[in-house]
Amino acid sequence: MEGLTLLGLGEALTELGEAEEARSCFRQVLALGDAADSSHLKTAQELLDALPAE
Repeated sequence: MEGLTLLGLGEALTELGEAEEARSCFRQVLALGDAADSSHLKTAQELLDALPAE
């Protein structure tokens, strides 16, 4: 549940142009590791990779 919430927040922040904050959300999903749904981990990595470089 936490992973899905963070994904949604990260996506919303991305749409608002807040790449750094979105990046933080996606990294938090990845940090959940085995506690997160594997599809959420995959999506978080894809979205993180799609953000502009820091």
